[in-house]
Amino acid sequence: GQYEGAFSRSDAMLYAVTEFPFKDVNDTRYRIMDILGVKYLGFEKGELSKIEQKRLDPSRYQKVWEKNSFVIFENRKVFPRVYFADRFVLRTDKEDAIQAIYDKNINLKETVIVQNLLSFEENKASGNASILSYTQNKITIETETKDTKILVLSDAFYPGWKASVNPSTGSGQAVEAKIYKVNHALRGVIVPRGKSKVVFSYQPLSFSIGILITIVSSSVAIAVFFKKKNGVG
Repeated sequence: GQYEGAFSRSDAMLYAVTEFPFKDVNDTRYRIMDILGVKYLGFEKGELSKIEQKRLDPSRYQKVWEKNSFVIFENRKVFPRVYFADRFVLRTDKEDAIQAIYDKNINLKETVIVQNLLSFEENKASGNASILSYTQNKITIETETKDTKILVLSDAFYPGWKASVNPSTGSGQAVEAKIYKVNHALRGVIVPRGKSKVVFSYQPLSFSIGILITIVSSSVAIAVFFKKKNGVG
């Protein structure tokens, strides 16, 4: 079967988790799974008795699909794939930033951990964000917010990705936006108040260099062609 509203990930990999579910329902690894957007977990039925013995917390996981020898559970506490945060906590030291992510006193659904100062003030303004399209090299997100906020995308922060914001007010032209590393490994972009379209696109340096080489090579080839032609004439 297929789950409606589910988007693939360009940075996803599958691993067998032999320790799962973790013995302590408050294990900090659940927190990491939540912020990474791990929404569905699949198990073979043969392992179900072991899962129940280890206590698959019903307040967190609900069985949503079952067929033949396979069962799928949904994580009811998972973070959205894309959402707005109200505030940020600055931790310039890498280890301090990681520790802040594990701090249970910080609500990561409202707060992001960053290592660079962000250009927006804390606010509780409402905001909505939804993914319009998602491909391997381009992600388009529609947003609306009552104030400037930081948009979080639960995909890995990685060199080569660019972002642009196209606000419905003002010129309406897309403006390049800085991608911040938030929560140690994810992407964040500052979005202005109002309606906007945010586009993440993968444009590695190697691609730009390749285009430049192609342009230069084509220019040289054309110049040589006309030089030979004029010489013959």
